Amino acid sequence: EFPVIGISLFEATAYCHWLTQKYSQQLPPNYVVRVPTEAEWEKAAKGGLQIPNVPILQTIESLSHQSQVEFVENPLPKRPFPWGDGPLTSELAVYGDDHDLPSPVGTFPENVSPYGCIEMSGNVSEWTKTLLTPYPYEVWGYRDCAWLSTVQFFVCRGGGLYDEPHELHISWRAGF
Repeated sequence: EFPVIGISLFEATAYCHWLTQKYSQQLPPNYVVRVPTEAEWEKAAKGGLQIPNVPILQTIESLSHQSQVEFVENPLPKRPFPWGDGPLTSELAVYGDDHDLPSPVGTFPENVSPYGCIEMSGNVSEWTKTLLTPYPYEVWGYRDCAWLSTVQFFVCRGGGLYDEPHELHISWRAGF
């Protein structure tokens, strides 16, 4: 299947609400499916100080409320890419002129994060619910409060061949 492109943050959020309703019986109590914050996206892509011993690969249908995960020290806590610190190549992500459309999900099996998230870098950009503000920003600021104003720009992460401007791992302005 191909990744979805060309949708607004509003549409992505509506889809998350629909998924929450559809899988309400499989989700742990009080859990919802939603667009991540920029910090959550970053952790899913690169891991934290500790990462799962093995990637967590579960569908919503097979989600277990009692999953036990063993964590180990992250050998690359400052990894520049989800796959580690190796260089970006056309075998790891949509890169260069080799691709004229987004690639199907699963095309790059080595492009996987420590949590098992696939292809978070390259191919297409992904919405976050974090407001775009100048760096450095206050840790306890209001970047994740989408209700602050009517004119808002949000951070997209991931990046790929089909995004403007086309920069991997760089936040850019996307109007809502």
